[in-house]
Amino acid sequence: MSFFSDIQGKFKEGYEGRYFGHIFEVTSRYDDRVAVPFVKLLEKRVLLDKISIKGLTYCFDSEYVYKEKALNDSARRSDLILNIYQNGVLQQSVLIEIKVNDSLTNGQLRDYIDWCKKNSAKRKLIVLTAHSLSSIDQKIIDEAKDVATNLYFTDYATELASFSKASDKSPYIEMLLDYFKEEGYMMYDLLENKDSKFSDLEAFKSFLVLNFLPHASGWGKVAARNKVSNGPTVFSKLIHNWQLVSAYIKNENYPDQTSPSIRYYPQQQFTNAQNISNFSDNLAIDAIKYRKNKQAGRYYFDSQINIDNQTILVFGQVIQISKGQKEIENKLKCGLYAMFFERGLRSKGIGKSKEVWLRDGLEDPQLYNVGKFAEIIKKLIAQAETSIEKEVEDFPEIGEEYGNLPIFNKSAK
Repeated sequence: MSFFSDIQGKFKEGYEGRYFGHIFEVTSRYDDRVAVPFVKLLEKRVLLDKISIKGLTYCFDSEYVYKEKALNDSARRSDLILNIYQNGVLQQSVLIEIKVNDSLTNGQLRDYIDWCKKNSAKRKLIVLTAHSLSSIDQKIIDEAKDVATNLYFTDYATELASFSKASDKSPYIEMLLDYFKEEGYMMYDLLENKDSKFSDLEAFKSFLVLNFLPHASGWGKVAARNKVSNGPTVFSKLIHNWQLVSAYIKNENYPDQTSPSIRYYPQQQFTNAQNISNFSDNLAIDAIKYRKNKQAGRYYFDSQINIDNQTILVFGQVIQISKGQKEIENKLKCGLYAMFFERGLRSKGIGKSKEVWLRDGLEDPQLYNVGKFAEIIKKLIAQAETSIEKEVEDFPEIGEEYGNLPIFNKSAK
């Protein structure tokens, strides 16, 4: 049997958890490093004593049925169990329950925890999810934190991606990472091969130049055809990144709220907006005026969560390009913001806000790690929440750029 036939042979539509469990099991036969992110999580959350990963071996078993009955006197079957061995001796058995588009059934979580507590030194539970758990299930896990924890697919995929950069790169892990990317569980990295003139970063710069600047913009010659055509694809991937970050923040901070409303929109700045504020019947003249007056531009990625009947949270990312900017910095600017509005006051621009520019702009590596990116936004949310209510703009005018706004230094504590 081949790797592909092993995976395809177990596919059953509607049983996503079981299918993922089988993918982990089959992949581990060819490269057992797929287990390492689970082990690192258990160590990080002090559910597993820190031991040398080099001395460990791993064995997955999908659709694991308990050898003893659960407390409700009915047998349980988890999607996956990970057995961790050291020098051939079993050290830990980790139940892994996987939830993609479904939720935990009644009593399921408590049965898993009860099974683990019968031998808490040797048994643990990880609930691997695409989305946040219900507040009830999260509370059950929090109360059993000595044996249980939960993990998002995005966190698992981010940890697994470290092996993609290893000298002994594995084709099986690469295929698994590609699958996570296709399914939307992994952040896209704009900075990969960024020094190449045909990199995604260069293609995206060309995309922004074509959208917001005249050709003689200080950003050099507009890209070749393949770079130009790739720009919109890169843009769509950055939108997907923002969707992942927005969902992550909602899952972590506001699990009981509905999914955030997400908007994407451009802002164009002109050197002389008065002459081109309205359309005329002379299309050729309009085209010349518009192109010559293009000065700078932004794309906003904007998410809104209704906290309660009175309060609205808005947070976002701003990507900015300006004419002549390349001569100064050669980096696309990137700003982040968070705002709170009382319902009825947003249209008046009254609220609480916090904004920041990233020192490395769109080349800050934290923007391509969902946990680190979300952490910056969460800090801005916390600071905005305690700020003084005032007149708020969605983000400072383009001309203000670094003005009085803080510049976020990724090395700062």
